[in-house]
Parts: sequence; structure tokens; C-alpha cells
Amino acid sequence: MYSEELNNLIKNNLYNTNFGRILLLNRFENIITSLTLSKKLELAVIGGSKLEPEILLLNNLGYSINITTFGIEDEDDVYLDLNKINKFQRDFNFDLLICGQVIEHIWNIENFVKNIFGLMNNSTYSFIHCPKSNIHHGHTYYSSGYSKEFLMKIFENTEIISCGELGTPRLYTSIHLLKDWLTTREAISGKINFRTWYSFMWNLKNKKPKKIKYISFLIYKLSLKRLLINKFLNWLDNEENEDKLVKSESYIFFKRNK
Repeated sequence: MYSEELNNLIKNNLYNTNFGRILLLNRFENIITSLTLSKKLELAVIGGSKLEPEILLLNNLGYSINITTFGIEDEDDVYLDLNKINKFQRDFNFDLLICGQVIEHIWNIENFVKNIFGLMNNSTYSFIHCPKSNIHHGHTYYSSGYSKEFLMKIFENTEIISCGELGTPRLYTSIHLLKDWLTTREAISGKINFRTWYSFMWNLKNKKPKKIKYISFLIYKLSLKRLLINKFLNWLDNEENEDKLVKSESYIFFKRNK
């Protein structure tokens, strides 16, 4: 299903990563390897870190990358509030811009698009992805989900290389049943781990353990409910299909029009 490079990355680095990111990463690799990009890349990361899965994959594919991060955290290289129009002190010349799992937390989409365009020139490619089917998470900021049609609409004046939606029945169902995201290991095995099981209990009863204790771990191990959930997840297919009802991720890969 996946390339050797991606399989190695999953095995060595990404088993505990949200499985939706793996589906997106597979699509990202297919697109990147179809382009004639220089092996030396100037890369912008918007709202993320220098350890994004896409960066790890690019390293495995033999790219030499100079990374600039943009965001509101102290460790970011350049301050960027995507809800506001930002003016930068210098011009940038990026080959690739990555913005993953960010737009769903932005309330001013018009300014988001203007900021993305402000960091691109006519030769810059952008890969933007987000949940299509989302749940409230992380903090009190806006948490939304967007379809491929929405992404194509807001970036309609671009050269769209690829745009789509991804998901599996197992991943989609787990998001809305457990109110959490399966790790890659969980999605492949169909068995939820301690953290996910207590996330399910927490969303159901609002009682999540602050730390792992022997008694809570024992309850997890002996739980009939956990076994039933695993049985149900194993029954669900974990392969991608064309059913729009199981799509949980959206993405767009585009280039600015000249």
C-alpha cells in the first residue's frame, strides 16, 4: 500500500502518529515524486514545527531542506497570526509551503488565504490539509472541518495540482465513536490503547485519569467494553474507498497562477 520510504518512516517514527496524517502523507509523497523539484528545498512551515511528518518524509526521499517556521509560538522563526494581515520585513523565496491541521482553527479565512499567498511566489507549491469531519479538541479556539470543495473554492484562482478527501471506515467511525484520533498502530491493529480508551471514557463520563495508575490500567485490561470496541473496529475496513461518508481528511496541493 505504501512506498518503502513511507513504510520505514511509519515503522521507525510514526506508529504513534494520527493515522489520518499517514493517509495524507501517502498522497503527499505521490504528488511530490511526480514533480520535478530541486533536491535542495526552501521550505515554509505554517503553524507547525520542523518535525512535521512531511519533513521527515522529504528527508527520507533525499531532499536537503532549509526550513522556516511561521506561527504564534515563541520557538517559531517568524511571527505570523493567520487571522490578521501580516507585513514581513523581507521577501521570501520558498519552493514549498506546508500548512497541516491549522486552517480548521482559523476564524478569518479571507486573511488566511491572503497570508498564504503573501508567502508564495509564482514557483511556490503549497500543500494544505485539514480535517473534513472534525470534533472539538485541543483548546477553546474554533475547531471546524472543511471539504475539498471548500478548499477548491478559497484557492480557486490558483493552479490546483491535486485536491481530495481521504479516509477509511475504521478511522472515520473511531473519530466519532471514541471522540479521539486513532494512532497508526491502533488503526492497523484495530486495538485501542490505554490513552484512547480513557479518552472514550472521558468523553462519555468526563472522568479521565490524570496519570496512569495500576488500578486504572487494570480496569482497562479487564474491560469488556474495550474488547467490544476492538471487535467492532476490527470488523470495519481500514482501506481507503470512494465512499464520501467515510472521508475524514481534506487536502489541496496548488501553485500560484502567474
